[in-house]
Amino acid sequence: MQNYQDFDSLEELIPGCYSYKINPSIRCLKNSIIDTLITKLETNGHLLGRICFHESHEDPIQSMIIALNHKYKVKKHIHRGVEIIKIIRGELIITEHNKTTSNCFHLSNNNLLFCRMSKGVIHSVQSKKDWAIFMEIGTGPFDENTTLYV
Repeated sequence: MQNYQDFDSLEELIPGCYSYKINPSIRCLKNSIIDTLITKLETNGHLLGRICFHESHEDPIQSMIIALNHKYKVKKHIHRGVEIIKIIRGELIITEHNKTTSNCFHLSNNNLLFCRMSKGVIHSVQSKKDWAIFMEIGTGPFDENTTLYV
């Protein structure tokens, strides 16, 4: 049985974005893969990176592990479909931006673990300190033009 559970089974598609070299039917994530991802991002000066768990941009469900450094500012944006976020490591602040107010949700392993946002929610995310590692699941197929920055 081949081991698809180490960082060597991944390839870098664009700077900071990794995917499996082959398409195993079961994809798993070990802490060592996250550790290696963070090391590679820091070595290359990237404050944001991801490992794609979906097989292609055409998949109806897009799932990825995202590493977000606290120095990286994610602009307010909207997705065309539902977005689900599950914290894995660190702390993540999700801010919902309404017309007159903002609501913040603090995800951590000691607090909120999971967040589901409906289609069209204007939001931003930020790591509270160091690196936040989280799984993001969204609606496919992927189209870079469907995330609208506001």
